[in-house]
Amino acid sequence: MHPRAVYPFNKKLKGNEEKRRNSRAKLSHVGFAKGPRGVPGTALSFYGQRKSFVEIPNGRRGMLDTIKSITILAWVRYDGRSGPIIQYNRNFRGPQLSLWMFGPTKLVLRLTTRYNSRKTKSVSANLYRRWNFVGITYEKRTGILKLLANRRFKKVYVGKFNLATQFPVRLGAVRGYPKYFRGRVACLQIYGRKLNAWQIAKRRKKCLSRKFDSH
Repeated sequence: MHPRAVYPFNKKLKGNEEKRRNSRAKLSHVGFAKGPRGVPGTALSFYGQRKSFVEIPNGRRGMLDTIKSITILAWVRYDGRSGPIIQYNRNFRGPQLSLWMFGPTKLVLRLTTRYNSRKTKSVSANLYRRWNFVGITYEKRTGILKLLANRRFKKVYVGKFNLATQFPVRLGAVRGYPKYFRGRVACLQIYGRKLNAWQIAKRRKKCLSRKFDSH
């Protein structure tokens, strides 16, 4: 299964998608830091400020608009300030798919329907101040939303609807909300279908080889 996009977020590629299939990400007031392997320049550092964010255009024929099913994977290190890790929609209000940190440890995944912003049930897990491989999956056929954190899946039935993935993707900060994520993110992967646990495990090491190092 080929990804819609892979953003390593390293110093070598900066905001470029791995194979230039999708638009370049805008990097705003972020830095490069050590990633999951401890190699400098292999992750983005977000500073917990309004201007510290990444925005990925949903361009080039809307490759990130998956509509019916999705898998999102990333390495995340939380450094203690609540805010959006990943969200479809640059604005706090309106249709969205969002993964946020709340409080010292709570990771929350939320969806709304594509057009009328009807909120669904959310699913949450604990995320600690270390590198975590996190994932999101949803499939309209089953109506099941899953959250991967700490090598465990949590799931909830949210219903069958089209996803609000027609928007740009924001990391770190969104408009209209005064809390901003502080931490690091590496290797954002987006797929246009639900991957199973085995397929996700295979992609855990994506971006962790030496070819993605900054030197």
